[in-house]
Amino acid sequence: MKVDQEFLPLEEKDIRSMVEAEPGQEEETERFVTETICVEWGKSRARAQRYQEEIQLVQEEMDRTLRFFVWKAADWRSKGIAPRTKPISTEYAEGLKAYAERQAALCKSLSNSFKSQWTGVPGLVKSAKEEMEQPELFYQRKQRDYERRNKKANKIFTSGSNSVSSLSTVPET
Repeated sequence: MKVDQEFLPLEEKDIRSMVEAEPGQEEETERFVTETICVEWGKSRARAQRYQEEIQLVQEEMDRTLRFFVWKAADWRSKGIAPRTKPISTEYAEGLKAYAERQAALCKSLSNSFKSQWTGVPGLVKSAKEEMEQPELFYQRKQRDYERRNKKANKIFTSGSNSVSSLSTVPET
């Protein structure tokens, strides 16, 4: 099969944009593009609203988790000193109290651990909300991140090339 015989030559008028309309269909194509943009905008807006709702839910869950562990620690402490309906030995009562204190300490430790892990979350949420309200902040942060990554990559590349060149000059034995 010879290509020249099967296919017509490609000419400049044959090349056009995918969104460029056929002659006489400009209005229909413009309406289609506008409708597509509106649909994409709506999907993006719905996604952003879901993310905002998810942020609120996660923050509430974090707060409730911390409050639960504080409550549970107090509950265990109260169990350690609660009056008994039946008489028990002093050693057994001390064991119950020690166990309750241990459980209370565990709950307090979990609360402190989560609190320390989540200390930066409110700041991140605040900056994310600011970026949503002022998109230029988002683009500035992205530019800083990009520059930071490039600087780090250049540092790695330049230090890596030095180590490669030092390896290539291995003395002969």
